[in-house]
Amino acid sequence: MRIVCITGPESTGKTTLCQALARRFGVPWLAEYAREHLTACGSGAGAPGGTRYDRDTVATIAREQWRRERALLERTESPVVLDTDLAVIFVWWQEKYGAVPQWIDQAWAGQAPRLYLLCRPDIGWRPDPLRESPHDLDRLFDIYRDLLTERGLRFVEIQGTGAARTAAAVQAAAPILSLRPRSPVASSPPAR
Repeated sequence: MRIVCITGPESTGKTTLCQALARRFGVPWLAEYAREHLTACGSGAGAPGGTRYDRDTVATIAREQWRRERALLERTESPVVLDTDLAVIFVWWQEKYGAVPQWIDQAWAGQAPRLYLLCRPDIGWRPDPLRESPHDLDRLFDIYRDLLTERGLRFVEIQGTGAARTAAAVQAAAPILSLRPRSPVASSPPAR
């Protein structure tokens, strides 16, 4: 296992932790594509007239996040940190539209093994035009925890604020992110 994925409800410090872990361990990290896409499209909860995205938008985000993750894993043998994966898309789709498309469920089930760091919503809401659920974070956290548990996925709950939160993430991720890819064994020149 060489992947640590930060997950959980919005406004729980996922991106901050992702960047801190990548710096601390000197490993690549992958940003959340949803933020990039929705910002470029002028969508999100803060858009004029409210949230402006639909099933097709979320499906596009899912495909691109999944594609970028696979591309990162092909480019490097290093451990990596992900600032989301299909778990977030799964919960997002389920909350907004109900039944999740089979391809998303299957793609999530087929992802490379990873350790999830599940962020508790205990750091306070930070307003952002793309965020939607300021009063629903505890319920969403429970959904993430239940889903990871039901699927038998490895996860550690991260809580606390500031340096204590970061230290908890570092401690949980260290066994994976401290690993370095094996260097090819140099062959000795033939004896003369």
